[in-house]
Amino acid sequence: MDLIVDKLKDLKKIIHMSLALGVVLGFILGIGKGLVFVGSNRYMELEMYSTALYYFRIITTSFTIEFLLVSLVVFLIMFLLYVILVYLLKDETRGKKYTYYIFTTVFLIGLFLIVGYYLNKSSWYPAFQSMKGLSLNAIFTLLFISLGFMVLKKLSVIPRFVEHVFPRIFSFKFATISIFFLLVLNGVYYYSNLRSERNGMNVLFITADTLRADHLGSYGYSRDTSPHIDRLAKEGILFSQAIAQWPKTTPSFASMLTSTYGYYNGITRTTRKKIDDYFLLLPEIMKNSNYTTVGIVTNGNLAEAYNFHQGFDEYIEVWQEHESERAEHVTEYALSWLRDNSHKGKFFMWLHYVDPHWPYNPPQPYDEMFVRDKYYNGSNKVPINTDQTYREVGGRSPEILRGRDELDYYIAQYDAEIKYMDENIGRVLDLVKDMGLSDNTIIIFTADHGEALGDHNLYFAHGRFAYDDCLRVPLIVKIPGLKSDVKIIDHPVELNNVMPTILDILNIPIHEEAQGTSLMPLMFGDNHSIPEHAFAEAGYQEDYQRVIRTKKWKLIYIPDKEDQKIMQGMPFELYDIENDPNELNNLINVEVKIADQLKKELFDWMESSDQLDGLVSQEEIVIDKQTEESLKTLGYIQ
Repeated sequence: MDLIVDKLKDLKKIIHMSLALGVVLGFILGIGKGLVFVGSNRYMELEMYSTALYYFRIITTSFTIEFLLVSLVVFLIMFLLYVILVYLLKDETRGKKYTYYIFTTVFLIGLFLIVGYYLNKSSWYPAFQSMKGLSLNAIFTLLFISLGFMVLKKLSVIPRFVEHVFPRIFSFKFATISIFFLLVLNGVYYYSNLRSERNGMNVLFITADTLRADHLGSYGYSRDTSPHIDRLAKEGILFSQAIAQWPKTTPSFASMLTSTYGYYNGITRTTRKKIDDYFLLLPEIMKNSNYTTVGIVTNGNLAEAYNFHQGFDEYIEVWQEHESERAEHVTEYALSWLRDNSHKGKFFMWLHYVDPHWPYNPPQPYDEMFVRDKYYNGSNKVPINTDQTYREVGGRSPEILRGRDELDYYIAQYDAEIKYMDENIGRVLDLVKDMGLSDNTIIIFTADHGEALGDHNLYFAHGRFAYDDCLRVPLIVKIPGLKSDVKIIDHPVELNNVMPTILDILNIPIHEEAQGTSLMPLMFGDNHSIPEHAFAEAGYQEDYQRVIRTKKWKLIYIPDKEDQKIMQGMPFELYDIENDPNELNNLINVEVKIADQLKKELFDWMESSDQLDGLVSQEEIVIDKQTEESLKTLGYIQ
């Protein structure tokens, strides 16, 4: 017992060593990680010094704190194990030796598992279950075992290294220097933040998931689904012909927030890819202009795993805190944040509502509020027994909602979801007005894509076809003090115009790789400064569909044979969308001259559509349990 008491006197030394080790190692690794992150995001290259300092400070500080805590815990565990072994063995030398054996073995096993995990998830590494993958993993395991034996054989060197070399390298002197530089780094950031301009226009960016433009009152819909959104449209400018660049959540927002097309940023077809650090997101640019940035999102496809969080001071994933992603949760977070933070300076807030998305199951009193109203027919049945190749239900196998098979029931429930979301958006808009923020807050409302509600034999899904039921979306822009008589703009526009428009309004420079253009000229009646054509992409096939449209005409290019089979059996479809908005009458063999002109413009655009090689990772994104459950609820995964 006296031996144990004597060893406990070394606890102070152990704590000092662990603290110094954690601080110095964390500081060094944090600097390395921070430099890599800043470099991969090109912040210095693009002269985004404020954002570079923000992330470099956060990464370096967090690494230092994390390694400090980890080092303290590991050393305390080692010391406790050492004391127990000394007590049991009654031999200090053997106790020390076995402590290092156990610790080194655990460390090597952990290192083996971590390295193996990252190797097997890498895009260049063979599949785990393939012969090549199994062979490489077997070789890798044997090499690691050999390395382990070599380390354990030379174990006598390790205690001497820890006792004599560690204290010199990871001393309190170096720890003090590290802490000093951390304090200076944080001091420089906060000083620059205090000196920066905190006054200016706020930006409230509201997006809806799976919202068709033609189901809003301001876009001519009969049902009273959207009184608050309609009020915003009257106060601002409505774009009647806005289209998403891809009718799927991840590709659409990747395009919208980077102002690039899917072919360029590599986020196409699927929802399971992340945006590469190379691409600048709108919130990163806003952060560099000293905006406080907050995102509140409800679709698991917008999770941090996909890099949508970059540039945000706060990024709230609603599904992580609640069992549902209902609009009321987004609104409560938004109201609370505005009350607590809006007085601190200019802000950029992104609110994403998912409620119109399948399953159409709004809460009371909205549930079935439109069922049996004067617009309800109920005679049109959902063809549940049709081939799944021709239709989808929420991206899953065919199923019936509450035993109902009439199409009008589903449309009524979809509309009720919109009504519920609209009420919550109204609460946010009312608070902005009540707090006196209306005069200095830009408000933009749009959607990532629409929804097929039986159109073209597709039910309750999106992404498969390039028709307007899924491509055409609402876009409403309200700019305080804008002196313009323009209220409705019929010129075709793209959602990748959103970023340039916001930056143009705020007089913030746009980087040269942005492929969208500002919509400000249109808001002042200048139709000649904006391209006549709008482009989009869609589909699940590798050789996916492309779209070109003008105010009157829309051409769809369908290169894939399977897509042609389930559409109209031909590689091109042409529609007069002014007179045939539902795209029912294919004029490809009638308006040949128009079709040829649009084909030329489309192919010229496609020839310039080279993806940045090597930037898009093909590795499978790892998501947490809550995000996985959110995606299951929305029908993205089984």
